[in-house]
Amino acid sequence: DDKHLNAPEFACAMVEAGAAMITVHGRTRTQGFSGKSSLEIIKKVRAAVPAHVPVVGNGDVITLDDYVRMRVETGCDAVMIGRGALGNPWLFRDIRAWLRGEKPPGAPSHLERRQVFLRHVELMRGHTPDKRVIHELRKAVAWYTKGLPNSAALRDQHAAPGQPDELVAAAARYFEQLAAGGYAQAA
Repeated sequence: DDKHLNAPEFACAMVEAGAAMITVHGRTRTQGFSGKSSLEIIKKVRAAVPAHVPVVGNGDVITLDDYVRMRVETGCDAVMIGRGALGNPWLFRDIRAWLRGEKPPGAPSHLERRQVFLRHVELMRGHTPDKRVIHELRKAVAWYTKGLPNSAALRDQHAAPGQPDELVAAAARYFEQLAAGGYAQAA
């Protein structure tokens, strides 16, 4: 039962058993992907575990501000990022700049977004069974276009099963049109 789990005690027991690093996801098993990640539990584990054992915080890191908040409020040694990187690998670029004391470069250009999307598609096609490709491509289109103008229309247009090449071409054209100043209205 999640209510009875004492994460700091469990983490200390893991260290006593030989764990060299502890990663704490700030949600319970019952929460799954819903609710908010608890920074407080990560902070308690960091306080309980010996300083020579790195504690990695995880959960709800979508932006640079989320990363900074996780590090500052929990004292964790590192941050693990999962869903926050989907369609936004530039998050790592911003974090690296922040860690170096530099100004984060911020959002990518539409053409940069297109280039990285197409590289992601290439990698997916090399590692995804044919019967799953269209499903995975639709998810990637949603990730890379989230919050961009007219992105819902692109996703709706290709919601039904179709040809992977058609979807990739439509997404590539979408990014090109954005770069050319198209789609002035919000999504």
